[in-house]
Amino acid sequence: MFTMNEGSLAIPASWKDETINLLTTVRGGGSGLSFTISRDSLPWGMGFDSFARKEIDAIASSLKEYEQLAREPMQVDGEDAVLSEFRWSSAQGPIHQCMVLTARGQRALIFTASMQGLLSAEQKQQVLELIGTFRFKQEQAQAEAE
Repeated sequence: MFTMNEGSLAIPASWKDETINLLTTVRGGGSGLSFTISRDSLPWGMGFDSFARKEIDAIASSLKEYEQLAREPMQVDGEDAVLSEFRWSSAQGPIHQCMVLTARGQRALIFTASMQGLLSAEQKQQVLELIGTFRFKQEQAQAEAE
């Protein structure tokens, strides 16, 4: 069963959830913060630390004028996580992002807050507080443990 805000779908067991959720503070055509939640699977034989390093390095090499502002360990719902804060140049101007990667079992979640221009210290704190409210579903924890 695949569940989303609007309802649910009875999908085959062999299908994998690779949805991306996009939330935004934008109202009426202005610019604001966008917040995405994406999913991935850790490759066979790869631990979380190696996965996080690989993902962050791939982003760094693909973005124009990439500048790492912070990379630090943290926790999300008791699981290891990594915060990567960076900025880069897009065709529309500078972008500031805070990305938190975490995983339970072989399933990774990537939370990314993006802001055109500069993300203030207060906004960054609010993003981290928001991510701190995340809780893994208990049924997922049991399935990953099996």
